[in-house]
Amino acid sequence: MLDRTALRAATPRVLFMIGASAAYIFLLDAIGYFPATLVYAIAAMRGLGLRRWPIILLSSGLFLIVVTVIFLWWLKIPLPEGRLF
Repeated sequence: MLDRTALRAATPRVLFMIGASAAYIFLLDAIGYFPATLVYAIAAMRGLGLRRWPIILLSSGLFLIVVTVIFLWWLKIPLPEGRLF
């Protein structure tokens, strides 16, 4: 069981991820899968404590490419299109 100190330390990150996930769902419809996922991945890594920008940008970009290849080319499942993209 978590003690109160650990629970208090984790609460802001949990709340941040809930808010970021809600914003991601809204952004999917507004701007589309590609930009929304890139923004979400960057925000999630920063919110979870990663601070090195080159690592954040590289891993976010690679994540976006890998998920896109898997869904579009391998599984033939279309990704959400927004009004912008």
